[in-house]
Amino acid sequence: MGTQKQRDAFITAARKLGLHFPKGEPSNLFDSMKMEGTVGGYHIRVTTVSSQNNNRTLLDVAAPGLPEGLRVKRRTFTRGAAWARGGVKVGDPRWDSTMYVNGRDKTRTAAWLTSSRREVLLSSFDREWGPSVMLMKTNPPTLSKQRARVTIPTIPSNHTDIVVPIRRMVELLDDLELAAPIGPMTTRGARTPLAAPPTATLAGEMADPFITSSGPSGWTVFGWAMVAAIALLWILGYDGPDDVTWLAITSAVAALGLLVAVTRR
Repeated sequence: MGTQKQRDAFITAARKLGLHFPKGEPSNLFDSMKMEGTVGGYHIRVTTVSSQNNNRTLLDVAAPGLPEGLRVKRRTFTRGAAWARGGVKVGDPRWDSTMYVNGRDKTRTAAWLTSSRREVLLSSFDREWGPSVMLMKTNPPTLSKQRARVTIPTIPSNHTDIVVPIRRMVELLDDLELAAPIGPMTTRGARTPLAAPPTATLAGEMADPFITSSGPSGWTVFGWAMVAAIALLWILGYDGPDDVTWLAITSAVAALGLLVAVTRR
């Protein structure tokens, strides 16, 4: 759904990138502008999200070669808080202070973050990725759920606002030299997962001297916070709901544990 100028922008972008509209080219206000296809060997999907006060365009580039569960995004104030950082840290101050990273296998994720890949990502995040709308701007891509995504805070009226970030994401994924996500065929024809690589290499590169341990998970911290809260009530002699002071203190401990669990996910 969009204005004629927006529909024209999507149609032009689709033609330049070689994408198609599953429901046909949009020709009126109520037609879908969803489009998809392949660019540079990667599957592309473009969708729009519209509401009364919030229009967004999601540009997704499938990247199955990324480590399982990998999430890479720029740090925000809450992600940058020292007690809530969590995730995977490599010991490189420039990287750790700028980027938030997590993954299902933290050792594998850290090994994947070689110095060359970190440099590619940092350089990419310094680019302009699309238009700004009032106080919002198009942010660099998020790597998550086996794909790269750029979210444009509007429905573009210029095809270049779609074409440029998609081509840049394809270039970014090429520069990251993604490995095959699955192993060879078994005798029964089923694919087998890749074995976890040694810490030293993940793409033929030497072990990175910056790689360090990532620490306990957030939910482990939450569990210990709850144990501490219950123990505190018992030690201090909690006398029921009228003992407001101690109840407030232990509730704060539990809430802090829950916040750490969520922010360290």
